[in-house]
Amino acid sequence: MKWLMYPLLVLVANTTESELAKYVEYLKVENQVLRDRLPTKIDTAETEPAKISSVDKPPDSKTRGLITIVTPHTFQR
Repeated sequence: MKWLMYPLLVLVANTTESELAKYVEYLKVENQVLRDRLPTKIDTAETEPAKISSVDKPPDSKTRGLITIVTPHTFQR
């Protein structure tokens, strides 16, 4: 029975991962469309950068590709 469960779990995990990747890609495009409508500079409130940086410390190479509100250098500070 174990030989049947492992491939099934791998299939479910891979399907979920690909669906999440599609969702992330959609959200990135949607955010870019919305950002194109905004002015070039947006000031953030004092608490917002801390809120963002609390999610991922330190940012890895995958996260760096997602950072768009601040530069990766600012994010690391």
